[in-house]
Amino acid sequence: METLSGHLRTRSVQSRTALDAGLITRKDDGEWRDMFIGRLTIEIRDGRDRIVGFGARTLDGSEPKYLNTRQTDVFDKSSILYGLNWAAESIRSMNEAVVVEGYMDVITAHEHGFTNVVASMGTAVTQNHLGTLARYASSGGKVGTIVLCLDSDAAGETATMRALESVTEELSAGAIRGIEVKVARSEGGKDPDQAIRANPDQWRASLSEAEPLLDYLIIAKSKLYDLTSGQGKKEFADSFAPVVYRTNGYDQERYWSMIARLVDVTPERLKTIVDKPAARTKILRFGESDSKPGSISTSQVDAALEQGDSLEEHMLSLVMQIDDLREYAVEMPEEYFHQSDNRALFTAWQGSSKLGENIDELGQDLTEKAQQLRNRKLPPSNQARHVDDITQCVKRLKERHFRLIKKLEADRFKEIEGQETEDLLDRALFP
Repeated sequence: METLSGHLRTRSVQSRTALDAGLITRKDDGEWRDMFIGRLTIEIRDGRDRIVGFGARTLDGSEPKYLNTRQTDVFDKSSILYGLNWAAESIRSMNEAVVVEGYMDVITAHEHGFTNVVASMGTAVTQNHLGTLARYASSGGKVGTIVLCLDSDAAGETATMRALESVTEELSAGAIRGIEVKVARSEGGKDPDQAIRANPDQWRASLSEAEPLLDYLIIAKSKLYDLTSGQGKKEFADSFAPVVYRTNGYDQERYWSMIARLVDVTPERLKTIVDKPAARTKILRFGESDSKPGSISTSQVDAALEQGDSLEEHMLSLVMQIDDLREYAVEMPEEYFHQSDNRALFTAWQGSSKLGENIDELGQDLTEKAQQLRNRKLPPSNQARHVDDITQCVKRLKERHFRLIKKLEADRFKEIEGQETEDLLDRALFP
């Protein structure tokens, strides 16, 4: 069977170029292999209909179910929306965009006439995504609508909640203008692909019944706090105060009334209890510390490194112990790990969400190391700090990797330059 890597060689495409494009990867034994071998591969185009990457779905049930082209010069998941090349005109004419999660959701939606649907490809909706959609949806000077379509299973997940909070902050801070963001949910926990195939009219109704983002978020977050206690009520109300204070007068009163009903006080009393805007500049995530900036301790990454813990092993401990961090690291290139056993563990973790249950399959040495990393004690923290730590780990590993490449290339050029000088001397001395 001809492989992509083999085909590219016949076309004189260098392996490094194919690697940089995210088409191939390198195994521990030094051999190149196709990134998407044995998968259904889907091309990803930008809004100008140019191919910028690929998505690939497993055909045998193996993990991960979906793989995307890793970050490259032309493919950035925080900016690219799958299906925008098809949906752009409909979004303009309808002044509305619907955002789903996956490729198949988009394909099925367009097959059934929902032509304004795009996908964030499994990642959280970002400010870049919203800014792009706002340019299309608010054309003609109208206020556009962006509907985030969540299935019932995803609605309460930590990652989804975090993404919605970030969107709310950006909207309230005025970072994105000219749009209203709403949330729609499919019935019965179905993803859009399943929901549309089962009953297109019902899915259409769920979109028309979408509720404003902040309305949805207030109700969803109220279930995460103990609203039977005074402390829980205050923490819940305080978490929304910065955003509510930024809304217009009519909406502000409506949201105060909505929160007041949930915490069982009058709106007037509520406004005397919550912190004023100057006290905080963003929504507090559930479980996030309310400490002032000056009281935040050194990050776990720095603390771990001060104790002699390697950056690679600290990152592995984080991802192997905290499942919610998977989305922040799973697409990092394995070559950022320079130690072979750490790279092997990371590659195994990338390929299976159940690595912790199947570590015996890794061989004795790796199994022992995986157990040590899973049992390593992490400093006390919360979800927001863990996210910051894993982000720092990825950033530092990337910077270290490219510093090494730069050094190796510099050494190589020095070697070539030195050899060329020797050749010139040989020719001069021994013509």
